[in-house]
Amino acid sequence: MPAIAATHFVSGRWVFTWQPDGWPQGVLTGYLNRADGAVLEHVVAFPGAPKLTLVKMVRAGLAEAWALGYPYVAFHLPADHPNHDGLAALGARCGFHEYATTWWVTHRPSAVCHKP
Repeated sequence: MPAIAATHFVSGRWVFTWQPDGWPQGVLTGYLNRADGAVLEHVVAFPGAPKLTLVKMVRAGLAEAWALGYPYVAFHLPADHPNHDGLAALGARCGFHEYATTWWVTHRPSAVCHKP
């Protein structure tokens, strides 16, 4: 049996299952923080998922966050994370920027600047 890194039960969490063609290709998980922003916690593409699954999944998750009225989405990315460079590139490609050491954020587009 594999080791369990952490187990915890909390309320106010969400799981976004990416299933574009009728079969799950990945999940996003996270929670709402005290400022009513969404914090993205896990980004997982399942084995065999198409190459751009992470990009498409994160963009779809952002669209869902904006539709639900969240003002921003943030994620924590420690400098020593084994996939730091790839996850930082994914975040930048999806509109995130590093705003504090190890924290990345993107804000809901304003109605004035939003292009349909």
